[in-house]
Amino acid sequence: MTTELHIVHVNINGIRCKKTETEQYLTDTRPDIILLNETKLFGQPMPKIPNYQTVCVRDRTTDRIRGGGVAILVRKNMLCSDISPDIDDIAAIEICTGKIKYCVISYYCPPGCNVDLNTDLLEEYIARYDHLVLAGDLNAKHIYFGAKRSNARGDKLFDFIERNDLLVMNNPNEMTRHAIADGSSELLDLVIVTRAVSRQTMECYVGEDVSSDHLPVHFKIRTQCRIDEVAVKNVRIYAKCDWTAFNEKLAQTSPSLAVSPLTCKGDIDNQCRLIRESINEAIESACPKQLVKDYAFRVQPETLKLIRFKRKLRRIYQKHPDNVALLKPLYNRASLLASNAIQRDRHTAWANVTEGLDHRNGAQFWKQFKNLTGISKAGGQRETKLRTDTG
Repeated sequence: MTTELHIVHVNINGIRCKKTETEQYLTDTRPDIILLNETKLFGQPMPKIPNYQTVCVRDRTTDRIRGGGVAILVRKNMLCSDISPDIDDIAAIEICTGKIKYCVISYYCPPGCNVDLNTDLLEEYIARYDHLVLAGDLNAKHIYFGAKRSNARGDKLFDFIERNDLLVMNNPNEMTRHAIADGSSELLDLVIVTRAVSRQTMECYVGEDVSSDHLPVHFKIRTQCRIDEVAVKNVRIYAKCDWTAFNEKLAQTSPSLAVSPLTCKGDIDNQCRLIRESINEAIESACPKQLVKDYAFRVQPETLKLIRFKRKLRRIYQKHPDNVALLKPLYNRASLLASNAIQRDRHTAWANVTEGLDHRNGAQFWKQFKNLTGISKAGGQRETKLRTDTG
């Protein structure tokens, strides 16, 4: 049975300040794997993205250089392994479909001559995996890939690709970086795969605006087997069962179970059914399956319209870069309106969910606080302030 594996890469240029628009975009596109470049966490935790788990993060550590950073997120029920090297700006995971193992790498190589492509490390992965996907903003320009001009790093990448029989899956006519300031575009974000993966490729295309100067790149492949997933099931938490209520409910139904002597198989089956229904009714009353409150933040419909209008302006701007005098201020205005609307929605949502916090009940307060922020009473490294209407 064939299935689709959907990977999206984006140089997000700071995930914490673009979390809401990123979440909305992922809700619209629903990829299986997310590869992020330039997370710019600066030592702060990776924000939680609803329905995804963060598998690996490689923040900048060398000489405490600001910027950079990569991360890989996957669907919550997807089974994978972190096989990242212990170096900055490269993260890698392994996933399995049947007997086939895939290696997916997120790599950010910053511009400048001080850092070069780590082709030796990449070739170690290529030697171990026949099925490999490498995506990232490599700042390697080569006219063969669709860039307007070549640079030294682009020449090195070209030699690396030829030497290892790899393929670049990007459409050379779709630029991945669009500068709002002057309307210029270039192809910097590449999806590079082994020959085995290229035969399974369905499509590779550039996506919509997520408030970064780079645009997302989507890559879809068709696998022969389903991706290995973590088994999930609904369970009833008997440790929280109200056994007093259970016994009371059972006692109410006990008189109806007193019947005349059982004389045949039908009488016995009917009596067993009544006992089973009585127990099920009692346990459902004393220990029901509960829905966990959803704390995921969602923008209002009006804000969502602004975000999608901003994406539409970005597409028009890309197609008509000569009309920068008109389209640039329009896009900047739409971007500001969307940003303000998101902040307004976040403040409203935060006020609503914190309204019931009661500091007089310490245990309940910290339990709910942790659910809202992901920070425990002693676990936070910096002071967290609850925002009020007055700031």
